[in-house]
Amino acid sequence: NTYDAEIAYMDDQIDRLYQVVSSQSPNTVWVLIADHGEAFEGQHGESSHGLFLYEETMAIPWIIQPYPALTHTHTIQTPTSVVDLPNTILGLIGVDGLSNIDGLDAIDESRSTPVYMESNTVQQRFGYHPEIAVSDGLHKLMPTATPHLYDLTNDPLEVNNIYSQQNATEWTSWQAMAQGLYSDAPRFTIDSPDASVMKQLEALGYMGGNNGGNLELDAFEIDAKDRLHTILELTDIVKSRKNNPDTTPHEIIARFETLLEKEPQLAEARLLLGQTYAVAGRKDDAIQTLEQALALNPESVVVALNLANQHADLGHFQEGIAILEGVLSRVPNDRGAQSNLLRMLSDSGKHSEAISKGSKWLEDSPSEQLQAILGVILIRNQQWELGSEMLRASLADEIPREHVQRSLGHIALKSQRIESAVAAYELELKHFPDPDLQLKLAKIYEQQKSWDKSSHHYCATTTVRPKVVRAHLNCAQTLFNAGKIDAAATALQPALKLAPDGPFVLLLQANILAKQGEVEKAATLFEKAKSLREQQLSREPKR
Repeated sequence: NTYDAEIAYMDDQIDRLYQVVSSQSPNTVWVLIADHGEAFEGQHGESSHGLFLYEETMAIPWIIQPYPALTHTHTIQTPTSVVDLPNTILGLIGVDGLSNIDGLDAIDESRSTPVYMESNTVQQRFGYHPEIAVSDGLHKLMPTATPHLYDLTNDPLEVNNIYSQQNATEWTSWQAMAQGLYSDAPRFTIDSPDASVMKQLEALGYMGGNNGGNLELDAFEIDAKDRLHTILELTDIVKSRKNNPDTTPHEIIARFETLLEKEPQLAEARLLLGQTYAVAGRKDDAIQTLEQALALNPESVVVALNLANQHADLGHFQEGIAILEGVLSRVPNDRGAQSNLLRMLSDSGKHSEAISKGSKWLEDSPSEQLQAILGVILIRNQQWELGSEMLRASLADEIPREHVQRSLGHIALKSQRIESAVAAYELELKHFPDPDLQLKLAKIYEQQKSWDKSSHHYCATTTVRPKVVRAHLNCAQTLFNAGKIDAAATALQPALKLAPDGPFVLLLQANILAKQGEVEKAATLFEKAKSLREQQLSREPKR
């Protein structure tokens, strides 16, 4: 139902566009095409798209309304490809087609060779043979490690693989064509690809460096279609991390380790295992595993950034910086690498170098993200005015970024603009929970005697600091000050268990009991708290 609703919404939006454009420019050629389909029901072991080249993901709509419009609908039966789109459109508007790209005018020309398809996802993620295929609409050949051949007329669902040693020679030319197209260098290249876009595409499974740039298909001996159990197991592990909050990192680690014992070439599993090691606090194991993942896929920006960040978490700034500089030597405009490099330079005390690099990158390519990072570093370097200017400029795209509002709050607090500081801190906490900032804000509210707000933030810190007596005591005390006596009594219980003879804990309990009408108990506790405090003071060194 959700997908149907999404289609209905898109139909409605396209109609709005169509009505306006058609009324103002009736001589418009309309083209509707998709990038891929979806394997909704788990056909062929796939739950969405990107892995395989079966019809449920490869057969797509392509609808054209030329100008002038046709009087009758006409269907072109010859198989076409998305590579035919540019020259087909140029033909429709009477412009000569391009010669430096693949693809033909699908309306005026008939394809003499089968349509070519490929997907590198299984190779990038699992180290399996890349998925390649060719089809003339009647048959489809997948010349992978375990070849598959389907009769699309009699077997449109591609259930029966009819490839055999007996008929292999009949399909030699198709096999050579597919393998040759995969290994050929592209005829059209992008001179300066946008690195941030490339990283997003990699995360979606569209990019990834060909597992180190290997175009030799003979190097891959495993067919992904023979390892569906591995793909499903990896998918299930990832889902369990997201869908079952009771699943512990140690359980996830055990499953990843078992999977990698069977198939050590799984780069994606190593990346995810490295991330899970980090969550479990096993930083050294995380670094070792991410290094192995990077060896499997040296061009992966995602793996490199994860590895660099793990080094930084351990204070190995030089190692992290070296990795990021390696990324930037390949993709100079990668925003993630730039941002992380500036942070690491700043964290290692090299504020001036970070500011110099950040300023140059910002001059070359304006970016709110870089303004945010640079602004935080400038504040660290006590360049308050320029830092504030940079931070406020970074707010233009309205994307929340960690430390921006916090830094603006620090500037406001330094100037005694308390309300502005509080507003900035609240905005920071809304998007980036942090117990230290929560504690800072709680103290400000406490000084203002805003007990409800103070208790809200003090009590929030107890969930991340459950064994800190002062956290529970502050929570209970501000609830008491707010007049919420029963809530204060409940909030004080963990502190009583952690420090049953803590004088301040007992003093608050005495006050609570007094408010609850238990005056005698309160008096007894008060005397005990007083005595314990005097003993504490007697043991403290005199100044």
